[in-house]
Amino acid sequence: MAEFIAAEISNSMGEFNELNSYVLDIQKQIKCTAAAVFVIQDDRLVNEWYSGRHSESASSRAVDARTQFNVASVR
Repeated sequence: MAEFIAAEISNSMGEFNELNSYVLDIQKQIKCTAAAVFVIQDDRLVNEWYSGRHSESASSRAVDARTQFNVASVR
C-alpha cells in the first residue's frame, strides 16, 4: 500500500485534530487508499482535511480538493 500522506487545508485553531486523527486511524485499519473530512458549521468551512492517494501506487495522485468522494453526512 502507498505511504499515507495527509494535508490539512483548514482547521480552525486545531479544533478538529481529534476527528482528523480518528479518520486517519480508520483509513489505516480498513486499508483504504484515501479519506477526507470536510466540515461546514454555520455556513462556514471550519475543517478541510485529506489523506492518501487515488490508488495503491506510490506514483498515483495525492488526494486533494479536486478528488471526488462518495458523500456522507453525520448530524
